[in-house]
Amino acid sequence: AFALAQHLPHTECLLSLRLANNGLNGLGGKYIARALRTNSSITHLDLSSNQLPDEAAIAIADTILANQILSTIELNMNPFGDGGGLALLAAVSANHALTSLGDLQGCGVSVKVRLQLQSRVMQNRQDETALIEQHNKLQIQTRGSRQLVHNRLAGTAGFEKAEGLSGGMGMGIGVSMSCVV
Repeated sequence: AFALAQHLPHTECLLSLRLANNGLNGLGGKYIARALRTNSSITHLDLSSNQLPDEAAIAIADTILANQILSTIELNMNPFGDGGGLALLAAVSANHALTSLGDLQGCGVSVKVRLQLQSRVMQNRQDETALIEQHNKLQIQTRGSRQLVHNRLAGTAGFEKAEGLSGGMGMGIGVSMSCVV
């Protein structure tokens, strides 16, 4: 785990790291978690079935706070309890990038904490969906405004004569224009 952890901060092409059933235990889990704090490519981390105790789950929570790229973490079948679960809850509440945490099956986390975690992760997913929809609407509005400016500069009345526009929403409308003033 230590050797792998030394290379993770500099890895730029790895999107998923699956280390399930590798016997990492607490120390190995902490090495991996600390290494991922500054990694900018890994979005999916699977540390299931690694005998991770509370201190490893707390290190993973610290990573969630520092890393805006990780969106999925799997931690099933690890013996950490509510101490690790509450640290994860605080981290997931602060960092909305994490949208999947699994169900923590086989962990020592109480039902109450597990339900709070699931609720927070679901809220993160909804927030992410709302942001994507808002971004798409802004892109369409911006593209439409650019085309209107282009049409006015070209002397057309509106969108009916605009070239390159598709009729449907979200179909990748591409507008390029150059103006010389």
